[in-house]
Amino acid sequence: MGPQSAGVIHLARGIKSTFQMTEFRPYESWKWVGPFLWLTVHYDHKFIPLGATQTKLAWILAAEGFGARIFGRLFAKIYRKNLEKAIPLLVSEMATQIGL
Repeated sequence: MGPQSAGVIHLARGIKSTFQMTEFRPYESWKWVGPFLWLTVHYDHKFIPLGATQTKLAWILAAEGFGARIFGRLFAKIYRKNLEKAIPLLVSEMATQIGL
């Protein structure tokens, strides 16, 4: 992953969203932007140090475009459900990689 990264989020019911990195600050934050229906969705991932061995990761979503108030909430609901499944898998994978 780096400043030129791009990817696809696979959401529930076969919905996909392609996104492109717009800002990459290692160990601090990174931002993506991509379409969802009639919206442009901005994803901001911030790393917040909690101590020498702990970090909190905050995901911030913003949407703009036609129907942002309605479809933005729908997207956030779907995205949240996916994150609730994906985060434990990510933590497990990271723990495996560092030998915990």
